Amino acid sequence: MHTSGNMTKQNQKSPAKKPTTKVTKASRAPAKASRAASEAQIAVSRKQRAITLFAIVVIAGLAILGLSLYFGTTQMGSASTPAPQKAIVTVSGSLECLPKKDKTGPQTQECVYGIKVNNGYYGLRNAASPESYGDGKGLVVTGTLMTPAEGDTHDVIGYIVVSSVNKSY
Repeated sequence: MHTSGNMTKQNQKSPAKKPTTKVTKASRAPAKASRAASEAQIAVSRKQRAITLFAIVVIAGLAILGLSLYFGTTQMGSASTPAPQKAIVTVSGSLECLPKKDKTGPQTQECVYGIKVNNGYYGLRNAASPESYGDGKGLVVTGTLMTPAEGDTHDVIGYIVVSSVNKSY
């Protein structure tokens, strides 16, 4: 059998068609939902980052505040040390070097001036230089009495924050 050059439609192979996807509203919905879920996750992620950053800033601020309060109180006296008692006092005596509590071992030659009274010594705070008191005898000191700090190296009754010094005649 001889066939002619023309082929019939039945004998021809049809080219393979690519499957086409029909885009419908129903097929767009999952893509929109997926995009919305992704945007929601991003929004939640941003909120979580903002909350975390806010928490870090608050914690850092509290830590700084706590440290400043801690070091502020330790410079003035530790929290376990009772607050110094304050009273206005007037004492009479002579200007002398304050004695050290520890009299054993080597002693330094430095002199921290205070006023010697009948029952002991008072340290002086905010006082003028010792030279301004002349011979240092017969002084009347008025000021606010402060209790000695724990660990103070001088053997004193207390410290007087000086408001006035006069010479008794």
